[in-house]
Amino acid sequence: MSDLAEFLKARLDEDEAVARAAGGLAWSTLEHPIWEGRIEDSRGEVIVYDEGAPTAVQAAHIARHDPARVLADVAAKRKIVALARREEYLSGGLSGIHAALLLALAQPYADHADFDEEWRA
Repeated sequence: MSDLAEFLKARLDEDEAVARAAGGLAWSTLEHPIWEGRIEDSRGEVIVYDEGAPTAVQAAHIARHDPARVLADVAAKRKIVALARREEYLSGGLSGIHAALLLALAQPYADHADFDEEWRA
């Protein structure tokens, strides 16, 4: 499972890098009828303009999954991976629950070239 932990660490590093490159800030949609679908960051800079796309629902989704949230998500997942690695180090293996957690964390990355089909849930 240490290969899986390394795979997850690399994917989380990539997610973090992309979120930081996008500014690492919280985003929000504007509650103004003229600018429905427009997304701004927490400094007021426009991220997505309201030129017919995205829809208000799509804009809400984009804003909800902003760089700040991605960074928080990466931090939480790193804690889970670290706990599993600690158990593996201390006991020489992973319990079923820790192995299952790592496998679950890997599923969103199933389309990555380094994903091992044995990890597919």
